[in-house]
Amino acid sequence: MRKLCNVMWHMGYGMVVGVHFRSGDVLDNPPHDIIRKARTTEDAWPHFSAPPADFVPKREHIRLIEELGRTGTGTIDIKVVNGLPIDLDIRTRASV
Repeated sequence: MRKLCNVMWHMGYGMVVGVHFRSGDVLDNPPHDIIRKARTTEDAWPHFSAPPADFVPKREHIRLIEELGRTGTGTIDIKVVNGLPIDLDIRTRASV
């Protein structure tokens, strides 16, 4: 999860698409896609460096972790704003 949080922090704005998770844990394989948003206007979004060494998960990170744990296994797309997971699209398999 720490690696995913680092990706979101560094990206700043955009989406992390196709993140697979099992039993609430993020999987590195298969790899997910990163879609970083950028502006070309005068009000360009800031570009973030690596998170600080004393990085403490924020409320949004904790809610992401809770949602993955509650869901169990599936795939998630994460909308990232200002380095934080803001909107989640979660896909799971239906059991009929």
